[in-house]
Order: sequence, then C-alpha cells, then structure tokens
Amino acid sequence: MSFLKNFKLWSTNSRTAKEELHPNFDYIKLSELPAEKKQILWKHLKPILFAKQTDHFRFEQDIYLHSLTQASVFRLNNNNKRESYGQNLLNQTSHGNTKFSEDNESAARADFHRIFLNESDNVFLELLSYYYHGFLKNLQEYYKINTHKISEEETDEELIERRNTIISDKFKEQMEEINDIFSQFSLPYKLSFQGFIPKQETIIENNLVDPVLSMLADNKWKPVNQLLRDAFESYHKNTPKGFSESITNSIAALEAFLQIKIFNKQGKQSLGGLVQTAIGEKVIPDDNFSKAVINQLVAFLARERKETGTAHPKKEYATEKNSRLLINLTLLFIQHSS
Repeated sequence: MSFLKNFKLWSTNSRTAKEELHPNFDYIKLSELPAEKKQILWKHLKPILFAKQTDHFRFEQDIYLHSLTQASVFRLNNNNKRESYGQNLLNQTSHGNTKFSEDNESAARADFHRIFLNESDNVFLELLSYYYHGFLKNLQEYYKINTHKISEEETDEELIERRNTIISDKFKEQMEEINDIFSQFSLPYKLSFQGFIPKQETIIENNLVDPVLSMLADNKWKPVNQLLRDAFESYHKNTPKGFSESITNSIAALEAFLQIKIFNKQGKQSLGGLVQTAIGEKVIPDDNFSKAVINQLVAFLARERKETGTAHPKKEYATEKNSRLLINLTLLFIQHSS
C-alpha cells in the first residue's frame, strides 16, 4: 500500500495558498520582466542550458555538435553577421579558433547571458531555437548510432519507430523542463517539436496544440511542419505584417497537409479544391455535419487570406487576434481530419 498517493501539498488543499504561491498573471514579455525577476529566471535557466554539455552528446567530427552553447551563438552570429549578437565568441574566434575550448565555452556562455539580459525577446528566442535544434539533432545522431535491434524478429520499420519514440520522449523531457520555467514566469512562449510557439490557454494547448504538433512530428509531415514553423515565427514578430504572413503560412500548412494526405506529396491544388477532393475520396470525415462545418471553415479561411494575408492584395493587415485564431483553426482542421 502506498501512503504517498493521498498526501497533498498545502497549495492543493487551500485555494488562498495556491493563489499566493502560484498567482495567475497575464502573460508578460521577457524584455518587460522586472530586473530582479529576470535575474531569478536566469538562475533557473542557467543549469538546464549549460548542464547539457556532456560527452554523451559530443561528436568530434562536427563542430556544431561539440558544444550546444558555442554552436548556438556561432550560428546566431553567422546568420546575423551585421549585428553579430555574440560579440564575446566572435572576438574569441576571430583568429580562426572555432574548435571547442574552455575559453570559447566561457565566451559563448557570457554571450548567452548578455543576450538574455539586453536583447529583445526575438533575439533570445532565436538563440534558444538554435540551441534546442542542436539538442534535437544530437539526439537523432546519438540514437541512430546507438539503437540496435532487440531481437532478430524486429523489423527495420519497428526499429526506426522505437528509435523515434526514444528521441521523442527525450526531447519531451527538455520541453517540459523549459516550458515549466516559462510558464511560472508567465512568458507567452513554449517549446514544441516545431520550435518555440505562442503560449495559449491550457485547455487549448492540452486538447489541440500539443496533440496535433506531436502527431505532425513524423517526418511524413515535414513540409507541414516547416510552414507551421514559419507561421509561428511570423506571429512572434508581433507586427501587422508578421500577423498577415502568419495567416498566409497557416493556410499554406493546411493545404500541404491535405495534399500529402490525398496525394502523399505536396502539389499545387488550392484549399477549396483540396477539401472537395478529400471529402470525395473520404480521407477526411464526410458526414453531413462535418461537411457543413468544414465548408464554412474553408470559406472563412479563404476570406481571411484574401483580406489580410500576403498572398493577395490585402484590404488591411491582420491583427494578433486574427493570426492566433487562424493558427488554431488550422490545427483544429488537421486534428479533425486525422
């Protein structure tokens, strides 16, 4: 018998304690956090970012896999040469010393801290994106080499599926770790298999966003993932133009999803025609209720793309609310059609 399963924290049994210990703040941008809270946040981030530099995930043949910290700052600098946000690592490696070293590692960590403190949310999230992209790449490389058949009966397809499950579970651990920190500091971002995406209400995340993005993690949906990633990145720009770009990319992701679902590859057919083909071939629900809802949804999406997207001369730029709604409707359509 386990006595622990019935033992509850005081904050579980007391509403006032929960409200004091876990207040429900509105979302706040990282750059808008008070200085003292930002320093506390860094103390929580620092161990999970810099403690992952283990030999377990180092591959001598590739500098990008040598240190997640150095690789992330190096790539940020390389893709943003004019700004070169990681000045410490840039100065340290300006004479060609790009290999892993303790001096380079110290410089990269100093750049991480400076970017966290002084740059915009977009710059820091871009740096974190390189970091977690590298971490996921390391996982794939490591388990590709070190996952073997458990028996002669295991097929190649079963081996790949088991390996992908291991990689997925390992990365989910990292997602949960940083998302918990971001959530407790009321930051409006979360890490997913598609990179960093806008944080939403818990019920939407648990029942829509997380299940759909997890399903799309399969390599089959790579084009859909890329377009959704573009939609999220455009949304993160937090500008009218970015919101309009996000709408265009969201609908393009839905078109790519239907093209792959119908033809097993991307094509050129547009949303309206794809939906009718999909219903006719019964690759999406074709009952009267579903058809009525889907047709109304398609009409709405087409109207929004025409009026606020970038694919047509727009009447006006999209708003943050419209952009987030279109992302959610795209995910809802994919979920209902899977």
